[in-house]
Amino acid sequence: MPEIDPIRELGRKLLRQGVPRRHAVRIVQELVEHRDDLEAEGRAAGQSLEAARSAASEKLGDIDELAEELLATRRRSYWCGRHPLISFVLLPLPAFLLLFIGLLFLGAQVSGVMSWSEHKESLPEPNWAAVRVGFYSVLCMAVTITAAFTCYLARRCCCGC
Repeated sequence: MPEIDPIRELGRKLLRQGVPRRHAVRIVQELVEHRDDLEAEGRAAGQSLEAARSAASEKLGDIDELAEELLATRRRSYWCGRHPLISFVLLPLPAFLLLFIGLLFLGAQVSGVMSWSEHKESLPEPNWAAVRVGFYSVLCMAVTITAAFTCYLARRCCCGC
């Protein structure tokens, strides 16, 4: 049975955690080159091939710890990854409120409800059932857009997708 290369396994782990393929390939390539340089250095110092490989693996350290550190570094590279409490607990509520009020205002402008109160005499009374349906539709859209955007941010900064 062929021996599993821990660096290649690191690449698979990074891909499973959502690191983009080009970043994972670059990291694996750099680690393989670094390991090869360490092995060549050991061989030049007169070590056997097996001793040079084990010394290179020892110098590289634990691959799982390296993967965790790489993922944590990637997470911290985004503002929302450095401040998750603000990003995912505090900001969605004001974002929802602003979006809801903006969509409500836009819907009222488009439907003519805004101008109805100014020109009551010349305009027919709006269908309040339709206004209510529009209000709740805007509410649902604002909740959905806010939730989708928050999930997108969480996925992007925590999973790397």
